[in-house]
Amino acid sequence: MCPFNKYAIEKEIIVNENGEISYADGHSLPSYDNARIWLECILDKADPNWLKFNKIPYMAIYSFVLSPLTDEIRLVRNESSGPMFKEVIPESEFAHITQSMKPDEELRYALILANVYKKGLQKLEFTIKKQ
Repeated sequence: MCPFNKYAIEKEIIVNENGEISYADGHSLPSYDNARIWLECILDKADPNWLKFNKIPYMAIYSFVLSPLTDEIRLVRNESSGPMFKEVIPESEFAHITQSMKPDEELRYALILANVYKKGLQKLEFTIKKQ
């Protein structure tokens, strides 16, 4: 039983030429080094599996990152509320976004959320858009 709808993330992240990061609604994120991709638990407490899906085997401890800029699959730790932005989008990829991408150009990233045993729980996607 995989809780396909347990977590959600902001679907679009905006990056400008100065490296400032914000959500599509204009809400700013901290600097590149301190920004986080927040995982929000959206599982309804009325769901009959709510207790079960809040146990260790169903918690998103890790994320496998699928980048549009490389063939590598990276494994990052999520911490308590989600992975750090700089671990999902390494410095070389962030430099590409800020320096090489044109305004309104987009990249689509995917996170495969995984439990403590590194078994997949849910796929989430988000877009990085150059402003």
